Amino acid sequence: MGYVGRDVESMIRDLTELSVNMLKKEEHERVKEKATLAAEERILDILMPKRRSIASGEAEEISDQSAGKIRARFKSGSMNDRVVELDVPDRAFPS
Repeated sequence: MGYVGRDVESMIRDLTELSVNMLKKEEHERVKEKATLAAEERILDILMPKRRSIASGEAEEISDQSAGKIRARFKSGSMNDRVVELDVPDRAFPS
């Protein structure tokens, strides 16, 4: 029999779905800050220009001071008008 017109199979299915959704939400909250930081770093890598060395012609990293200025501008929102394109895989992690 069921409970108020519902069979046991549908009740178990609903309870299972609720528990899976709860676990997904908990996992999402657990990795949210780490994912945000990783996304910021990826965007900053794109925004920070590489300088070419005149002598060797190879790309060099910009100075820590310049990187700090770009990071501060990014965090303050003054770079929000910039458009950044990056490739994102369809599914990076199985859920």
